[in-house]
Amino acid sequence: MGGLLGDHSFRFLFQQGEGSIDRRTWLRGIAAILVPLLALTALWVAVSGSAEAPITNNQPQANAGTAFTHIYLVVYALAVLLGAVCYYNLTAKRLIARSKPPALAGLLPLAALLTGATFWMLPRIGDALPGWTGFAMSGVTFGLFLWNIVELGLRDN
Repeated sequence: MGGLLGDHSFRFLFQQGEGSIDRRTWLRGIAAILVPLLALTALWVAVSGSAEAPITNNQPQANAGTAFTHIYLVVYALAVLLGAVCYYNLTAKRLIARSKPPALAGLLPLAALLTGATFWMLPRIGDALPGWTGFAMSGVTFGLFLWNIVELGLRDN
């Protein structure tokens, strides 16, 4: 028996789209993706307030905290995109094992990224989109999340 990822390599699980895996390996892989992303998200929530610091005539340069926040935002965004790619590759393998089209693995990451973009965009565009749009997107994302858990994490091969 291997470590957290079982007998599979990191490269096989998260960087290659071919192959198939069982339910237990999929759940372990999800944990390996989710734990670091949750830690990075908690840090983003803690520092995100200084991303909105105004720059006035008295303070033409951003302070060090604001600069750090924006640099961290770039790192965080890259980590989220990398997590989405890893999730796709991992989930495609599980869908193959369940005799489902592996392309379905992209639905949840796409919906989650679009939901995040919608919530970021809503306060910045005024009335161009109704306020309920973010909640509708959240509902779609949550439905896909539940489908992934039931179909890939609870059902046997």
